[in-house]
Amino acid sequence: MDMNKTLDDRGGTHGNYDVNARVAQGIKQLMRAERSWSALSARHQLCLDMVALKMARIISGRSTHTEHWDDIAGYARLGATEGPSPGSNHPRPVKHSLDYRDLTDKRPDTHGFD
Repeated sequence: MDMNKTLDDRGGTHGNYDVNARVAQGIKQLMRAERSWSALSARHQLCLDMVALKMARIISGRSTHTEHWDDIAGYARLGATEGPSPGSNHPRPVKHSLDYRDLTDKRPDTHGFD
């Protein structure tokens, strides 16, 4: 396959490769600069890296290309699962230590303005 043809073909949806690379790497550098990055599993780090790539494609390419958005949803879903059980290829849901239904704000609604 001709590399230039591939870049031209995908340029309409994915954007310029160099712009895409710069944006994706910038997002990834911001994530890695946070202390909590090293505490994430390799699975979660990879999911976030892939989301960063898809975000870069949305920004540098065609934002209405639904595959980018579908891919982000897919990687987010993978991030919400653990690796497969032994003998299976299917991921398991992550067991959360916090039940989000218990988080209720008793303050009056300020719409984010305190």
